[in-house]
Amino acid sequence: MGVDQLTIRDENHIPRMVARTNAAWGRVAEKVGEYLADKIEKKILSQDPTWPPNAPATIRAKKSSKVYINTGELFDLIQSQRIARGKDETVIEVGIFEHEKGLVAHFLEFGTEYIPERPLLRLVFEEQKDNLVKLVEKWYWEEIARY
Repeated sequence: MGVDQLTIRDENHIPRMVARTNAAWGRVAEKVGEYLADKIEKKILSQDPTWPPNAPATIRAKKSSKVYINTGELFDLIQSQRIARGKDETVIEVGIFEHEKGLVAHFLEFGTEYIPERPLLRLVFEEQKDNLVKLVEKWYWEEIARY
């Protein structure tokens, strides 16, 4: 009668699991950014009814009554960017970065003495926050299922 052998190896897979989990969160964060950027563009196209109309002089100058739309350049500038903050924290920013139109969007978002407030980024985030919680959970479990 032969002797059966049993080999037991103690392998620590935790570092690999943590790395994969962090990578999964990063991909989910990028999806959130893309999702919000898309919703912002759709909000501009739909022209939120709560926005005050453009002034008559603005409409004449632009030859359009559309808020946030002039040349269409703004659409190409709305983007998301992933920022790593520390070893285990990922932040997604959505907006217009490093372009002068970002200042114009800021004036429209918060208003000035001469321009009424027309929230866009805040409005979209507020409208989407409950849905985002569900989407993040769904997307995260889809990422985990890949492993």
